[in-house]
Amino acid sequence: MDDHRDTDAEGPGGSISAIPPDVCLTLLTGGVVGQVAFIGADGRQELMPVNFTVVDEAVYFRTNPTGPLSRLVDGMDNVAFGVDGFDTSTGQGWNVTARGEAKRVIESDVVRAAVASGLRQPWTGGDRDQVVRIAIREINGRRVSRT
Repeated sequence: MDDHRDTDAEGPGGSISAIPPDVCLTLLTGGVVGQVAFIGADGRQELMPVNFTVVDEAVYFRTNPTGPLSRLVDGMDNVAFGVDGFDTSTGQGWNVTARGEAKRVIESDVVRAAVASGLRQPWTGGDRDQVVRIAIREINGRRVSRT
């Protein structure tokens, strides 16, 4: 995994700092809902929320065979996945972005491992039996604070 860091910055009353890759992976692993960013069939940028889990430096989520995310089932090399955390009372938060290749998982043992790790049926319901893996190639993140 590459570490693509921004420089730390502070402004009047606030700050932004890079998060180390190992901490990014820990924060990502603790998430429940994230967003998949990809180029849709019509060439437009798409950002879709999904329930997910992380196993062995890969993100797993479910989709249906005909929805917008089904485009990822056949494989797509340039996909981003993001998760955020924030506390409005303290004015602090973080975001983590992972990038990599998305591909359908067909190995039943890998699907079982993802389910055992917490992969559940999406909140949206319906036929979501396609499992997609994003193999993380690069991960970075930032902490922000208003103080």
